[in-house]
Amino acid sequence: MKVKASILRLYNKKTKECTHLFSVFECIEPDMQIKDNHNVFDFTDKGKSEEKVYYTERVMTLNEDFISDPMSNFKIPDYEENLDQFRFINTELYHVPENGTGYLLSNGSSKSGLCKLFPDTKNPTWIKVWIDKECETVKYLKENKSLVSQIEKVSVKNLGFNIWEYKDYIGSVFLVWHHNEVKSIDIEGIVKPKFGISLNLDFRTEERPSLKVEVCQVEQKDCIVNNHIEKLPRPGFRQFINLPALPDNMMVKVYDVDDNLLYHYAFNVIRQFDITLSFPSQKVSGVKVRDAKGNEKQLVPIQKWTNETDVVGGKIESMNNYFPDAEKIRNIDRNKESGQFIFFDGDKTKQEINKENALNSVIKILNKATKRCMVCDDYFDSSDFGSFLCPLKNGNVEIRVMSSLSDMDKECAMRLAHVVDQYNNAIGKECAMARMLRGNKSVLHDRFIVCDDDIWAVGASFNELGARASVIYKIPYEAGLVIIHKLEEWWNDDKVSVDVHNVPSAPKTESH
Repeated sequence: MKVKASILRLYNKKTKECTHLFSVFECIEPDMQIKDNHNVFDFTDKGKSEEKVYYTERVMTLNEDFISDPMSNFKIPDYEENLDQFRFINTELYHVPENGTGYLLSNGSSKSGLCKLFPDTKNPTWIKVWIDKECETVKYLKENKSLVSQIEKVSVKNLGFNIWEYKDYIGSVFLVWHHNEVKSIDIEGIVKPKFGISLNLDFRTEERPSLKVEVCQVEQKDCIVNNHIEKLPRPGFRQFINLPALPDNMMVKVYDVDDNLLYHYAFNVIRQFDITLSFPSQKVSGVKVRDAKGNEKQLVPIQKWTNETDVVGGKIESMNNYFPDAEKIRNIDRNKESGQFIFFDGDKTKQEINKENALNSVIKILNKATKRCMVCDDYFDSSDFGSFLCPLKNGNVEIRVMSSLSDMDKECAMRLAHVVDQYNNAIGKECAMARMLRGNKSVLHDRFIVCDDDIWAVGASFNELGARASVIYKIPYEAGLVIIHKLEEWWNDDKVSVDVHNVPSAPKTESH
Protein backbone atom coordinates (compact mmCIF):
# COMPACT_ATOMS: atom_id res chain seq x y z
CA MET A 1 0.00 0.00 0.00
CA LYS A 2 1.68 3.20 -1.23
CA VAL A 3 1.05 6.17 1.07
CA LYS A 4 2.12 9.73 1.72
CA ALA A 5 3.29 9.86 5.34
CA SER A 6 3.05 13.13 7.31
CA ILE A 7 4.74 12.76 10.68
CA LEU A 8 5.51 14.95 13.69
CA ARG A 9 8.19 13.48 15.92
CA LEU A 10 10.68 14.27 18.65
CA TYR A 11 14.34 13.55 18.08
CA ASN A 12 16.73 13.28 21.01
CA LYS A 13 20.22 14.32 19.92
CA LYS A 14 21.78 12.57 22.88
CA THR A 15 20.05 9.17 22.71
CA LYS A 16 19.30 9.29 18.93
CA GLU A 17 15.73 8.19 19.72
CA CYS A 18 12.74 9.15 17.54
CA THR A 19 9.48 9.63 19.47
CA HIS A 20 6.10 9.60 17.75
CA LEU A 21 3.88 12.66 18.25
CA PHE A 22 1.35 12.53 15.41
CA SER A 23 1.08 10.91 11.98
CA VAL A 24 -1.22 10.67 8.96
CA PHE A 25 -0.76 8.01 6.27
CA GLU A 26 -2.77 8.85 3.14
CA CYS A 27 -3.13 6.13 0.49
CA ILE A 28 -2.10 7.41 -2.94
CA GLU A 29 -4.42 6.94 -5.92
CA PRO A 30 -2.85 7.03 -9.43
CA ASP A 31 -4.42 10.40 -10.33
CA MET A 32 -3.05 12.13 -7.21
CA GLN A 33 0.29 12.81 -8.97
CA ILE A 34 2.48 12.49 -5.90
CA LYS A 35 6.02 11.55 -6.94
CA ASP A 36 7.85 8.67 -5.30
CA ASN A 37 10.74 10.97 -4.38
CA HIS A 38 8.43 13.43 -2.62
CA ASN A 39 10.27 14.38 0.56
CA VAL A 40 9.82 17.22 3.07
CA PHE A 41 11.97 17.57 6.16
CA ASP A 42 11.57 20.47 8.57
CA PHE A 43 12.31 21.51 12.17
CA THR A 44 12.65 24.64 14.29
CA ASP A 45 16.14 26.11 14.60
CA LYS A 46 15.60 27.72 17.97
CA GLY A 47 15.81 25.98 21.32
CA LYS A 48 18.61 24.46 23.35
CA SER A 49 16.65 21.39 24.42
CA GLU A 50 18.15 17.98 23.65
CA GLU A 51 14.77 17.07 22.13
CA LYS A 52 13.52 18.86 19.02
CA VAL A 53 10.30 18.61 17.03
CA TYR A 54 10.74 17.46 13.44
CA TYR A 55 8.27 17.20 10.56
CA THR A 56 8.66 14.53 7.86
CA GLU A 57 6.57 14.13 4.73
CA ARG A 58 7.43 11.40 2.23
CA VAL A 59 6.14 8.59 0.03
CA MET A 60 6.56 5.08 1.41
CA THR A 61 4.93 1.63 1.47
CA LEU A 62 2.86 0.30 4.37
CA ASN A 63 2.48 -3.43 4.98
CA GLU A 64 -0.18 -5.39 6.86
CA ASP A 65 2.05 -5.67 9.94
CA PHE A 66 1.94 -1.91 10.34
CA ILE A 67 -1.86 -1.77 9.98
CA SER A 68 -2.42 -4.54 12.53
CA ASP A 69 0.09 -3.16 15.08
CA PRO A 70 1.43 0.38 14.40
CA MET A 71 3.30 0.68 17.69
CA SER A 72 5.51 -2.35 17.05
CA ASN A 73 6.05 -1.68 13.34
CA PHE A 74 6.47 2.08 13.15
CA LYS A 75 9.64 2.25 10.99
CA ILE A 76 9.93 5.26 8.68
CA PRO A 77 12.75 6.08 6.23
CA ASP A 78 14.55 9.29 7.20
CA TYR A 79 15.90 11.85 4.74
CA GLU A 80 19.03 9.68 4.25
CA GLU A 81 16.89 6.58 3.55
CA ASN A 82 17.77 4.97 6.89
CA LEU A 83 14.92 3.29 8.77
CA ASP A 84 14.08 5.13 11.98
CA GLN A 85 12.55 2.95 14.71
CA PHE A 86 10.05 5.04 16.67
CA ARG A 87 9.15 4.80 20.33
CA PHE A 88 5.74 5.86 21.67
CA ILE A 89 5.14 7.89 24.82
CA ASN A 90 1.72 6.28 25.26
CA THR A 91 1.61 2.69 26.44
CA GLU A 92 -1.16 1.61 24.06
CA LEU A 93 -3.12 2.74 21.02
CA TYR A 94 -6.88 2.37 20.97
CA HIS A 95 -8.18 1.37 17.52
CA VAL A 96 -11.30 3.18 16.31
CA PRO A 97 -13.53 1.81 14.89
CA GLU A 98 -12.97 -1.41 16.81
CA ASN A 99 -14.58 -3.60 14.15
CA GLY A 100 -11.90 -2.65 11.62
CA THR A 101 -14.06 -0.65 9.24
CA GLY A 102 -13.34 3.00 8.55
CA TYR A 103 -15.15 6.23 9.20
CA LEU A 104 -16.62 7.90 6.11
CA LEU A 105 -15.91 11.61 6.06
CA SER A 106 -18.22 14.18 4.49
CA ASN A 107 -18.92 17.89 4.72
CA GLY A 108 -20.75 17.16 7.96
CA SER A 109 -17.45 16.15 9.57
CA SER A 110 -16.39 19.80 9.84
CA LYS A 111 -17.95 19.98 13.31
CA SER A 112 -15.58 17.30 14.57
CA GLY A 113 -12.39 19.23 13.81
CA LEU A 114 -11.21 16.56 11.35
CA CYS A 115 -11.76 19.05 8.53
CA LYS A 116 -8.46 20.61 9.62
CA LEU A 117 -6.67 17.33 8.94
CA PHE A 118 -8.64 16.36 5.83
CA PRO A 119 -10.12 19.54 4.32
CA ASP A 120 -11.13 18.08 0.91
CA THR A 121 -14.38 16.50 2.09
CA LYS A 122 -15.86 16.36 -1.45
CA ASN A 123 -13.60 13.36 -1.97
CA PRO A 124 -15.16 10.08 -0.68
CA THR A 125 -12.69 9.48 2.14
CA TRP A 126 -12.44 6.93 4.95
CA ILE A 127 -10.18 6.92 7.98
CA LYS A 128 -8.94 4.49 10.57
CA VAL A 129 -7.36 5.91 13.66
CA TRP A 130 -5.27 4.53 16.50
CA ILE A 131 -5.80 6.89 19.43
CA ASP A 132 -3.63 7.75 22.43
CA LYS A 133 -6.72 7.21 24.57
CA GLU A 134 -5.22 8.35 27.90
CA CYS A 135 -3.56 11.44 26.31
CA GLU A 136 -0.16 10.38 27.68
CA THR A 137 1.64 12.17 24.83
CA VAL A 138 -0.09 15.47 25.57
CA LYS A 139 0.66 15.14 29.30
CA TYR A 140 4.34 14.59 28.51
CA LEU A 141 4.50 17.62 26.20
CA LYS A 142 2.73 19.91 28.67
CA GLU A 143 5.70 19.56 31.00
CA ASN A 144 7.98 21.23 28.43
CA LYS A 145 6.76 24.59 27.07
CA SER A 146 9.63 24.67 24.57
CA LEU A 147 8.35 21.50 22.89
CA VAL A 148 4.81 22.87 22.76
CA SER A 149 6.10 26.04 21.10
CA GLN A 150 8.03 23.97 18.55
CA ILE A 151 4.96 21.84 17.75
CA GLU A 152 2.88 24.96 17.18
CA LYS A 153 5.42 26.49 14.79
CA VAL A 154 6.20 23.31 12.86
CA SER A 155 2.53 22.27 12.47
CA VAL A 156 1.39 25.73 11.34
CA LYS A 157 4.18 25.85 8.75
CA ASN A 158 3.71 22.32 7.37
CA LEU A 159 0.13 21.29 8.17
CA GLY A 160 -1.43 24.72 7.76
CA PHE A 161 -2.89 24.86 11.27
CA ASN A 162 -1.80 24.69 14.90
CA ILE A 163 -2.30 21.07 15.92
CA TRP A 164 -1.90 21.98 19.60
CA GLU A 165 -5.41 23.46 19.35
CA TYR A 166 -6.59 19.91 18.60
CA LYS A 167 -4.83 18.08 21.45
CA ASP A 168 -7.14 15.06 21.09
CA TYR A 169 -5.27 14.10 17.90
CA ILE A 170 -1.76 14.29 19.34
CA GLY A 171 -0.27 10.84 19.92
CA SER A 172 -2.61 9.28 17.34
CA VAL A 173 -1.96 7.49 14.05
CA PHE A 174 -4.36 8.11 11.12
CA LEU A 175 -4.77 5.96 8.02
CA VAL A 176 -6.67 7.68 5.18
CA TRP A 177 -7.89 6.19 1.90
CA HIS A 178 -10.15 7.27 -0.95
CA HIS A 179 -12.59 5.67 -3.37
CA ASN A 180 -10.69 4.24 -6.34
CA GLU A 181 -13.32 5.24 -8.95
CA VAL A 182 -15.18 8.32 -7.70
CA LYS A 183 -12.85 11.26 -7.17
CA SER A 184 -15.25 13.90 -5.86
CA ILE A 185 -18.92 14.59 -5.22
CA ASP A 186 -20.49 18.01 -4.85
CA ILE A 187 -24.18 18.80 -4.33
CA GLU A 188 -26.21 21.97 -4.85
CA GLY A 189 -29.87 22.71 -4.22
CA ILE A 190 -31.85 23.87 -7.28
CA VAL A 191 -34.96 26.03 -6.86
CA LYS A 192 -35.82 27.07 -10.44
CA PRO A 193 -37.21 25.96 -12.85
CA LYS A 194 -38.06 22.96 -10.61
CA PHE A 195 -37.24 21.77 -7.13
CA GLY A 196 -34.27 19.44 -7.09
CA ILE A 197 -30.54 18.95 -6.60
CA SER A 198 -27.53 19.08 -8.87
CA LEU A 199 -25.06 16.24 -8.35
CA ASN A 200 -21.59 17.20 -9.62
CA LEU A 201 -19.28 14.22 -10.08
CA ASP A 202 -15.65 13.68 -10.97
CA PHE A 203 -14.17 10.23 -11.66
CA ARG A 204 -10.75 8.64 -11.43
CA THR A 205 -11.42 6.22 -14.29
CA GLU A 206 -13.04 6.43 -17.73
CA GLU A 207 -15.55 3.75 -16.74
CA ARG A 208 -18.07 5.63 -14.66
CA PRO A 209 -19.49 3.37 -11.92
CA SER A 210 -23.22 2.96 -11.27
CA LEU A 211 -24.46 5.04 -8.34
CA LYS A 212 -27.59 5.34 -6.26
CA VAL A 213 -28.70 8.65 -4.75
CA GLU A 214 -31.09 8.86 -1.81
CA VAL A 215 -32.57 12.20 -0.82
CA CYS A 216 -33.90 11.98 2.74
CA GLN A 217 -36.48 14.59 3.67
CA VAL A 218 -35.17 15.58 7.08
CA GLU A 219 -38.03 17.99 7.74
CA GLN A 220 -40.91 18.57 5.33
CA LYS A 221 -43.19 20.40 7.75
CA ASP A 222 -46.85 19.70 6.95
CA CYS A 223 -46.22 18.18 3.53
CA ILE A 224 -45.28 14.50 3.84
CA VAL A 225 -42.92 13.36 1.07
CA ASN A 226 -41.26 9.95 0.97
CA ASN A 227 -37.49 9.69 0.61
CA HIS A 228 -36.56 9.98 -3.05
CA ILE A 229 -34.23 7.34 -4.58
CA GLU A 230 -32.59 7.82 -7.99
CA LYS A 231 -30.51 5.09 -9.71
CA LEU A 232 -27.76 6.29 -12.04
CA PRO A 233 -26.50 3.40 -14.24
CA ARG A 234 -23.76 5.52 -15.87
CA PRO A 235 -23.93 9.00 -14.36
CA GLY A 236 -22.81 12.11 -16.13
CA PHE A 237 -20.43 14.62 -14.67
CA ARG A 238 -23.40 16.85 -13.80
CA GLN A 239 -26.58 15.04 -12.83
CA PHE A 240 -29.92 16.78 -12.17
CA ILE A 241 -32.41 15.10 -9.85
CA ASN A 242 -35.91 16.55 -9.65
CA LEU A 243 -37.83 16.35 -6.37
CA PRO A 244 -41.57 16.65 -5.78
CA ALA A 245 -40.80 19.42 -3.27
CA LEU A 246 -37.64 20.97 -1.94
CA PRO A 247 -37.43 20.87 1.86
CA ASP A 248 -35.58 23.40 3.98
CA ASN A 249 -33.40 20.59 5.32
CA MET A 250 -32.32 17.44 3.54
CA MET A 251 -29.78 14.64 3.76
CA VAL A 252 -28.31 13.41 0.48
CA LYS A 253 -26.60 10.00 0.45
CA VAL A 254 -24.67 8.52 -2.48
CA TYR A 255 -24.03 4.75 -2.70
CA ASP A 256 -22.04 2.65 -5.14
CA VAL A 257 -23.33 -0.50 -6.88
CA ASP A 258 -22.51 -2.59 -3.78
CA ASP A 259 -24.51 -0.23 -1.54
CA ASN A 260 -21.38 1.16 0.10
CA LEU A 261 -22.02 4.69 1.33
CA LEU A 262 -19.69 7.07 -0.55
CA TYR A 263 -20.98 10.44 0.53
CA HIS A 264 -23.48 11.99 2.90
CA TYR A 265 -24.28 15.65 3.13
CA ALA A 266 -26.95 17.50 5.12
CA PHE A 267 -27.70 21.02 3.97
CA ASN A 268 -30.27 23.80 4.08
CA VAL A 269 -31.71 25.53 1.04
CA ILE A 270 -31.44 29.29 1.60
CA ARG A 271 -34.02 31.24 -0.37
CA GLN A 272 -33.79 34.60 1.29
CA PHE A 273 -31.61 36.07 4.03
CA ASP A 274 -30.86 39.35 5.71
CA ILE A 275 -27.52 41.13 5.81
CA THR A 276 -27.12 43.43 8.81
CA LEU A 277 -24.35 46.03 8.99
CA SER A 278 -23.53 47.99 12.15
CA PHE A 279 -22.36 51.59 12.08
CA PRO A 280 -21.07 53.70 15.01
CA SER A 281 -23.55 56.40 16.00
CA GLN A 282 -23.14 58.31 19.27
CA LYS A 283 -20.86 57.96 22.24
CA VAL A 284 -22.80 58.10 25.51
CA SER A 285 -21.02 59.68 28.48
CA GLY A 286 -21.86 61.35 31.79
CA VAL A 287 -23.80 58.38 33.20
CA LYS A 288 -23.31 57.99 36.96
CA VAL A 289 -24.26 55.15 39.31
CA ARG A 290 -24.48 54.97 43.09
CA ASP A 291 -23.71 51.96 45.25
CA ALA A 292 -25.64 50.93 48.38
CA LYS A 293 -23.50 53.26 50.53
CA GLY A 294 -24.31 56.28 48.39
CA ASN A 295 -20.91 56.48 46.71
CA GLU A 296 -21.15 57.85 43.18
CA LYS A 297 -19.17 56.54 40.23
CA GLN A 298 -19.10 57.78 36.66
CA LEU A 299 -19.14 55.14 33.95
CA VAL A 300 -16.66 55.21 31.10
CA PRO A 301 -18.09 56.52 27.78
CA ILE A 302 -20.01 53.86 25.83
CA GLN A 303 -20.02 53.70 22.03
CA LYS A 304 -23.49 53.09 20.60
CA TRP A 305 -24.17 51.54 17.21
CA THR A 306 -26.99 51.52 14.67
CA ASN A 307 -27.92 48.55 12.48
CA GLU A 308 -28.99 48.65 8.83
CA THR A 309 -30.52 45.54 7.29
CA ASP A 310 -30.78 44.61 3.62
CA VAL A 311 -32.60 41.58 2.16
CA VAL A 312 -30.81 39.33 -0.33
CA GLY A 313 -32.55 36.73 -2.50
CA GLY A 314 -36.20 36.17 -3.32
CA LYS A 315 -39.11 34.25 -1.93
CA ILE A 316 -40.43 31.07 -3.51
CA GLU A 317 -43.53 31.87 -5.56
CA SER A 318 -45.47 28.83 -4.32
CA MET A 319 -45.47 28.12 -0.59
CA ASN A 320 -48.21 25.46 -0.71
CA ASN A 321 -46.03 22.84 0.95
CA TYR A 322 -44.84 24.97 3.82
CA PHE A 323 -46.68 25.95 6.97
CA PRO A 324 -44.05 27.63 9.19
CA ASP A 325 -46.50 28.71 11.88
CA ALA A 326 -47.81 25.16 12.31
CA GLU A 327 -44.23 23.89 12.45
CA LYS A 328 -43.33 26.36 15.21
CA ILE A 329 -46.30 25.18 17.25
CA ARG A 330 -45.31 21.56 16.72
CA ASN A 331 -41.73 22.31 17.79
CA ILE A 332 -43.00 23.86 21.02
CA ASP A 333 -45.30 20.90 21.63
CA ARG A 334 -42.47 18.42 20.93
CA ASN A 335 -40.12 20.24 23.32
CA LYS A 336 -42.81 20.36 25.99
CA GLU A 337 -43.63 16.69 25.52
CA SER A 338 -39.97 15.65 25.75
CA GLY A 339 -39.28 17.97 28.68
CA GLN A 340 -36.71 20.04 26.78
CA PHE A 341 -38.53 23.31 27.47
CA ILE A 342 -41.68 23.95 29.52
CA PHE A 343 -43.07 27.46 30.12
CA PHE A 344 -45.74 28.50 32.63
CA ASP A 345 -47.26 31.86 31.75
CA GLY A 346 -48.19 33.00 35.27
CA ASP A 347 -51.86 33.57 34.36
CA LYS A 348 -53.56 34.03 37.75
CA THR A 349 -56.89 32.78 36.38
CA LYS A 350 -55.20 29.44 35.61
CA GLN A 351 -52.94 29.33 38.66
CA GLU A 352 -54.22 26.03 40.05
CA ILE A 353 -54.17 24.40 36.61
CA ASN A 354 -50.63 25.66 36.02
CA LYS A 355 -49.47 24.33 39.39
CA GLU A 356 -51.00 20.95 38.60
CA ASN A 357 -49.34 20.95 35.16
CA ALA A 358 -46.02 21.91 36.75
CA LEU A 359 -46.29 19.06 39.24
CA ASN A 360 -47.04 16.55 36.47
CA SER A 361 -44.23 17.93 34.29
CA VAL A 362 -41.65 17.51 37.05
CA ILE A 363 -42.88 14.01 37.89
CA LYS A 364 -42.65 13.09 34.21
CA ILE A 365 -39.04 14.31 34.09
CA LEU A 366 -38.13 12.51 37.33
CA ASN A 367 -39.59 9.30 35.95
CA LYS A 368 -36.97 9.40 33.19
CA ALA A 369 -34.38 8.38 35.80
CA THR A 370 -33.27 4.76 35.75
CA LYS A 371 -30.50 4.87 38.38
CA ARG A 372 -30.51 8.14 40.29
CA CYS A 373 -32.29 11.45 40.60
CA MET A 374 -31.55 14.57 42.60
CA VAL A 375 -33.67 17.61 43.41
CA CYS A 376 -31.81 20.77 44.41
CA ASP A 377 -33.87 23.58 45.95
CA ASP A 378 -33.10 25.74 48.99
CA TYR A 379 -36.74 25.55 50.12
CA PHE A 380 -37.52 21.88 49.47
CA ASP A 381 -39.65 20.55 52.36
CA SER A 382 -41.25 17.26 53.36
CA SER A 383 -44.52 18.17 51.60
CA ASP A 384 -42.56 18.71 48.37
CA PHE A 385 -40.98 15.29 48.85
CA GLY A 386 -44.45 13.82 49.07
CA SER A 387 -45.71 15.68 46.01
CA PHE A 388 -42.77 15.30 43.62
CA LEU A 389 -40.65 12.32 44.72
CA CYS A 390 -43.01 9.80 46.24
CA PRO A 391 -44.83 9.26 42.90
CA LEU A 392 -41.63 7.98 41.23
CA LYS A 393 -42.48 4.74 39.44
CA ASN A 394 -39.06 3.06 39.52
CA GLY A 395 -38.42 1.79 43.04
CA ASN A 396 -34.74 1.12 42.27
CA VAL A 397 -33.91 4.77 41.61
CA GLU A 398 -31.70 6.46 44.23
CA ILE A 399 -33.37 9.69 45.42
CA ARG A 400 -31.40 12.66 46.70
CA VAL A 401 -32.66 15.99 48.02
CA MET A 402 -30.33 18.96 48.46
CA SER A 403 -31.71 21.99 50.31
CA SER A 404 -30.09 24.77 52.36
CA LEU A 405 -29.57 25.33 56.09
CA SER A 406 -29.56 29.10 55.65
CA ASP A 407 -33.09 29.09 54.30
CA MET A 408 -34.64 26.28 56.37
CA ASP A 409 -35.05 25.81 60.11
CA LYS A 410 -34.30 22.75 62.28
CA GLU A 411 -37.96 21.72 62.26
CA CYS A 412 -37.89 21.57 58.46
CA ALA A 413 -34.81 19.32 58.61
CA MET A 414 -36.59 17.06 61.08
CA ARG A 415 -39.66 16.88 58.82
CA LEU A 416 -37.49 16.05 55.82
CA ALA A 417 -35.57 13.40 57.77
CA HIS A 418 -38.86 11.91 58.95
CA VAL A 419 -40.33 11.61 55.43
CA VAL A 420 -37.07 10.14 54.11
CA ASP A 421 -37.17 7.46 56.84
CA GLN A 422 -40.82 6.76 56.16
CA TYR A 423 -40.20 6.41 52.43
CA ASN A 424 -37.23 4.07 52.95
CA ASN A 425 -39.19 1.96 55.43
CA ALA A 426 -42.14 1.76 53.03
CA ILE A 427 -39.99 0.75 50.06
CA GLY A 428 -37.86 -1.63 52.13
CA LYS A 429 -34.38 -0.22 51.43
CA GLU A 430 -32.25 2.89 51.93
CA CYS A 431 -32.75 4.56 48.56
CA ALA A 432 -33.75 8.10 49.62
CA MET A 433 -31.39 10.64 51.22
CA ALA A 434 -31.46 14.35 51.98
CA ARG A 435 -28.70 16.83 52.82
CA MET A 436 -28.57 20.54 53.56
CA LEU A 437 -25.91 22.97 52.38
CA ARG A 438 -24.06 24.73 55.19
CA GLY A 439 -23.34 28.44 55.49
CA ASN A 440 -25.05 31.72 56.28
CA LYS A 441 -25.72 32.16 52.58
CA SER A 442 -26.35 29.12 50.43
CA VAL A 443 -24.07 28.56 47.44
CA LEU A 444 -27.14 27.27 45.63
CA HIS A 445 -29.18 29.87 43.76
CA ASP A 446 -30.87 28.09 40.84
CA ARG A 447 -32.95 24.94 41.22
CA PHE A 448 -32.04 21.74 39.43
CA ILE A 449 -33.42 18.31 38.62
CA VAL A 450 -30.88 15.55 37.89
CA CYS A 451 -31.91 12.29 36.21
CA ASP A 452 -29.00 9.92 35.63
CA ASP A 453 -26.60 12.07 33.53
CA ASP A 454 -29.18 14.66 32.41
CA ILE A 455 -30.01 17.87 34.24
CA TRP A 456 -32.82 20.44 34.05
CA ALA A 457 -32.85 24.01 35.38
CA VAL A 458 -36.03 25.05 37.18
CA GLY A 459 -36.94 28.73 37.37
CA ALA A 460 -38.95 28.69 40.60
CA SER A 461 -38.96 26.84 43.90
CA PHE A 462 -40.87 23.59 43.71
CA ASN A 463 -43.49 24.75 46.18
CA GLU A 464 -44.32 27.73 43.92
CA LEU A 465 -43.73 26.14 40.52
CA GLY A 466 -46.49 27.13 38.08
CA ALA A 467 -47.97 29.81 40.35
CA ARG A 468 -46.02 32.57 38.56
CA ALA A 469 -44.31 32.84 35.19
CA SER A 470 -41.43 30.38 35.22
CA VAL A 471 -39.63 27.89 33.01
CA ILE A 472 -38.11 24.39 33.09
CA TYR A 473 -35.45 23.65 30.48
CA LYS A 474 -32.96 20.89 29.84
CA ILE A 475 -29.28 21.89 29.94
CA PRO A 476 -27.08 20.64 27.05
CA TYR A 477 -25.42 17.33 27.89
CA GLU A 478 -21.75 18.34 28.14
CA ALA A 479 -22.51 21.51 30.14
CA GLY A 480 -24.90 19.51 32.33
CA LEU A 481 -22.17 17.05 33.30
CA VAL A 482 -20.09 19.96 34.64
CA ILE A 483 -22.97 21.05 36.89
CA ILE A 484 -23.70 17.48 38.02
CA HIS A 485 -20.04 17.00 38.94
CA LYS A 486 -20.14 20.13 41.14
CA LEU A 487 -23.39 19.01 42.82
CA GLU A 488 -21.76 15.64 43.57
CA GLU A 489 -18.80 17.45 45.13
CA TRP A 490 -21.09 19.39 47.45
CA TRP A 491 -23.06 16.27 48.32
CA ASN A 492 -19.99 14.24 49.27
CA ASP A 493 -18.18 16.98 51.23
CA ASP A 494 -19.21 17.10 54.91
CA LYS A 495 -17.73 20.59 55.15
CA VAL A 496 -20.17 21.82 52.52
CA SER A 497 -23.32 19.83 53.35
CA VAL A 498 -24.81 17.88 56.25
CA ASP A 499 -27.28 14.99 56.41
CA VAL A 500 -30.73 16.16 57.56
CA HIS A 501 -30.64 13.60 60.38
CA ASN A 502 -27.68 15.44 61.92
CA VAL A 503 -29.06 18.98 61.66
CA PRO A 504 -30.92 19.11 65.03
CA SER A 505 -27.67 18.56 66.89
CA ALA A 506 -25.85 21.16 64.82
CA PRO A 507 -26.27 24.94 64.71
CA LYS A 508 -28.64 26.24 62.08
CA THR A 509 -25.92 28.02 60.14
CA GLU A 510 -22.16 28.05 60.05
CA SER A 511 -19.82 30.73 58.82
CA HIS A 512 -16.65 29.98 56.88
